[in-house]
Amino acid sequence: MDTVKVCVMLSSYNGEKYIREQIDSILAQELPEQCDLSLIVRDDGSTDGTIDILAEYEGRGLLTLIQGENLGVTGSFFALLNHTTGKYDYYSFSDQDDRWHEDKMFRALSVLSRKDKKIPHLYCSEYYYCDENLGSPVPSTHNKLDPRVSLLLFENTISGNTIVFNDALASYVIQAGRNGIYCHDWWVALVASAVGDIEYDDQFYSLDYRRDGRNVSPTGSGQFRLLQYRIKHFIKGDELNIIGKQIAKFASVYRGKLSKHDVKILDVCASNSRIRKAFLPVRLRQTISGEFMLRTLFLIGKL
Repeated sequence: MDTVKVCVMLSSYNGEKYIREQIDSILAQELPEQCDLSLIVRDDGSTDGTIDILAEYEGRGLLTLIQGENLGVTGSFFALLNHTTGKYDYYSFSDQDDRWHEDKMFRALSVLSRKDKKIPHLYCSEYYYCDENLGSPVPSTHNKLDPRVSLLLFENTISGNTIVFNDALASYVIQAGRNGIYCHDWWVALVASAVGDIEYDDQFYSLDYRRDGRNVSPTGSGQFRLLQYRIKHFIKGDELNIIGKQIAKFASVYRGKLSKHDVKILDVCASNSRIRKAFLPVRLRQTISGEFMLRTLFLIGKL
């Protein structure tokens, strides 16, 4: 049997406090037979001791280090994708401060190995929210409804630190380029919903997700902080406009890959009609409260 090549892509930025624990958990992964895992880390311009730690691991032959200018988390992961796509069978994103469970990759690869490699496939799972010391675990419940195009346009319910995807999907992702994309993991999920298949493993918790107050995403940090984040970034800020651009790009690139039903939904969502969007008879968010908030944003012209 040919060796199955797996690439874990980690983007680091001033992560010296926890990055050793994350790297060690990746290197300790159980893997199926004939499977080889490579860890490639791109540092996004760290100014603390992160580079020294990564250089130490690279010196021991345990990872490949790429040092780059600061591009932000999405830009950094796209740089990694551009560097790796076409060289591996499967790909996985990694945060710098989580702790992977030792069977994370085994579970994902066991599922994906049964799929046709020529068809784009994405695997994702749930995880445990934890405190700064990875204690007090609380299980996540991101997908109450199966992920599909309509439910991914305005809400990312596919957590990037859990996903594993094949090279067929990676090729589609980078073909569209980086411009106009809001979040790397959100975009990968959207592309998978258009051109391939999403395998959501809702009974498996693949990692411990550390919440220390410095995370890029507010997910799992409590309703009050989540509300503060949404007001700052979505109501007062420009992020809703960026999400709109992501939807417009998705429409322009992948419209021809969608079913007639999804094309109708996409055309309304990409339009400037507040009323048509607000009263579109299709579920667009996982929760009723989220649905109400989204329809309100349509009516007031924020999206």
